[in-house]
Amino acid sequence: MNEELCHRNMAFTLYQASELPMIKMGDATAEKVSGDVFRIMVDVSNPKVTPTILERVAQNNIVRPDLLILEGKNVEVISASWIDNKELYKIKPSVTAFIDQKNLKRIMLRNGMPGKTGRTIMYLVKGSGDVTVKYDSLKGGTVSKSIKLQ
Repeated sequence: MNEELCHRNMAFTLYQASELPMIKMGDATAEKVSGDVFRIMVDVSNPKVTPTILERVAQNNIVRPDLLILEGKNVEVISASWIDNKELYKIKPSVTAFIDQKNLKRIMLRNGMPGKTGRTIMYLVKGSGDVTVKYDSLKGGTVSKSIKLQ
């Protein structure tokens, strides 16, 4: 019976480990709005079950928040917001709630990324050159996408 018990425990542990958070970045696009102003949209997802920050950990500020970082030499962030439905937004742009933080090049996500979800971040930037959007999470890893503003 010990062998069977250990086998079930091992199977559960391996399944649980396979569902730990893993951040992925999908499409990243830059669209010229006017002059040197661009709209950047980047898809971010966590296809695993476990969130990058557990709710109890977020409530008690035990770990640092996940970070969404925009890097670029000649780029200034005008605004940033989350898009609920990217496909609907493309057809009919609507007002979005902007992210209310002082430094929009380094957005802190105190609740992280929930499990089995995806979101789209939209930046309105002014500038030129290459831009890198990076998602940095203690539990979900670090991923990045580069975009050329043209």
